[in-house]
Amino acid sequence: MAEIFDVVDEENQVIGQAPREEVHAKLLRHRHVFIFIFNKDGQLLLQKRSMSKDLYPGLWTGSVSGHVHAGEAYETAALRELEEELDVKVQKKDLKLFKVMENIRGRDIGIDALFITHYDGPVTANAEEVDEYTFSSLEQVRKDIESGDREFTGGFKNMFKAYTESK
Repeated sequence: MAEIFDVVDEENQVIGQAPREEVHAKLLRHRHVFIFIFNKDGQLLLQKRSMSKDLYPGLWTGSVSGHVHAGEAYETAALRELEEELDVKVQKKDLKLFKVMENIRGRDIGIDALFITHYDGPVTANAEEVDEYTFSSLEQVRKDIESGDREFTGGFKNMFKAYTESK
């Protein structure tokens, strides 16, 4: 069954719905979530996207990211994606909305919500979603982005910049 997304305008108001393939083919604005997981040492969990992904295979990104389904709230999508990608379960109260912003990158135009959470429990990466993961300091991530030592998704770089500029 095809994934259906809400299509939104610049003010994040729903103006229609379309299947995933159409949304990407026609560059329709839709919603995404990004979640940054920090451990007790303040390190950010990064994941390398599976090579089987249709968008940005093999690139590094934040802890978790994904699309918001039609009619789904950002927070609900974030909790779902945490569980789907890393088998991480957190309470709603432990998931903090940081920012909602337009995020344009290549074949994807979104109104994206960035959530922050702290987690030190077990992580089990879903092999269909994630090739590997690691924890890194924010300074190391900044260096990796600047040097190109790791290739990151454009969406992650935009969200990372928004997050670190607020600190």
